[in-house]
Formats: sequence, structure tokens, C-alpha cells
Amino acid sequence: MKGMYLCAKYAIAHVQRQGKGCITFMSSANGLIAEPCLATYCTTKPATIGLTRSIATDYGKHNIRTNCVSPACMRTPLVEEWINSGVDPNLSWEKANRLHVLERIAEVEEVAQWVLFLASDESSIVTGSAMVIDSGLTCFR
Repeated sequence: MKGMYLCAKYAIAHVQRQGKGCITFMSSANGLIAEPCLATYCTTKPATIGLTRSIATDYGKHNIRTNCVSPACMRTPLVEEWINSGVDPNLSWEKANRLHVLERIAEVEEVAQWVLFLASDESSIVTGSAMVIDSGLTCFR
């Protein structure tokens, strides 16, 4: 949280000089739901959403939009290694996918598209939002 706060602090000064801009934080579906053995992680993610909304409230009048994306598990090399390291990787993938309404985890590029959207002028009215991009994971919880 300290790192996000400090990044925002210095970004705000820069964005104010530009006259407009946006800050996009990365939260997680764990900002909305908790999972076992992830206490620290599941504490910081709702705090990220709170920081997002606080900065949006304080700096919206300066034409600074602040949002965050809250994805669930994404198909990254680390996740692939973790799932493939199980006794039965096919079963592990099946279980991981079944946790989501869409029965698949997100590709990194799919989440990146939301970040690009939030950084674009097309989202000029969006601020203080936590965009949940989770393949429906939070629907089950």
C-alpha cells in the first residue's frame, strides 16, 4: 500500500502539471472476496479500492481520474507453472476453470484491454471505479 500511495503522490503532481490525466491501480477480485491463507493479500486489495476512491474524490476537481482493475486469476507463466506442477495438470486446469462462471481464467491481454480503456479518453467519465474483471469468479462467493 505504501508503494501505491507513493507512486500516486508523485504521479498526481505530474498529472496536475499536464492539466488532466488518469491513474489506474491494480487490485484483485480478492478486494471483494476472501480466500484461505491469503490474509495479507486479502487485506491490501480492498485497501487499494479505498485508495482509488479517495484519490478520485480528492483530485477529480483537478481533472484527474483514478480507477482500478480487479481481476481474478490470469493466465501468466507463474500461474501456468503452478497449475501444471500438480499431480494431474489437466484436472488442476479443469478445477481452476470451474471456479469461474465463464469456465476459464482471463488472458493477460484481456485485462490489459480494460487498463487501456481506463487510460483512454473513451472513459473520460469513469473515475472512482473498481472494474471487476474476473470471468464471474465473484458471482459464486
